[in-house]
Amino acid sequence: MDLTSGFSAATRHRRVAAIQANQSYITIESTAFPAGELRGTFQKIIGSQTFTPPPPPPAITINPPTPFDAARFLQQAAFGGQISEVTTLSNPLAANAATALNDWLTQQFNTALPIAPARVLEGVRGVERQIARERGEPVEQEKATGHEQHDGRGDRE
Repeated sequence: MDLTSGFSAATRHRRVAAIQANQSYITIESTAFPAGELRGTFQKIIGSQTFTPPPPPPAITINPPTPFDAARFLQQAAFGGQISEVTTLSNPLAANAATALNDWLTQQFNTALPIAPARVLEGVRGVERQIARERGEPVEQEKATGHEQHDGRGDRE
């Protein structure tokens, strides 16, 4: 397809210059799509038609992590991490220094559930019972646990 036919040399030059300067909105029409099959501002780019994959990333060593990395790891794991845990994870002289993070994760995954303290779970159950009461739903009988019960409706009993 010749985009310059039917135009004077000066007009052809202006249109080609406008296209090359990314200043032209182009509509390509066809018999199947007379209102425009393809349209937009086409931009001239400089680059390759072939993909050259980047080199592989450099090898990293995360075991043992630095104290900074160990603290960040524990923060992102949502456990916060105490100084003793950071020190344990980042100890390069530990017997498991080469697998410290993986060992910590394995230990966490093998911890018996729930990992939340019983009092936290009791509080959650109390909130669930309160919501059920407010909705008028039947509420399971609360069992004495040896801890104070509080249903959120007044002073503790």
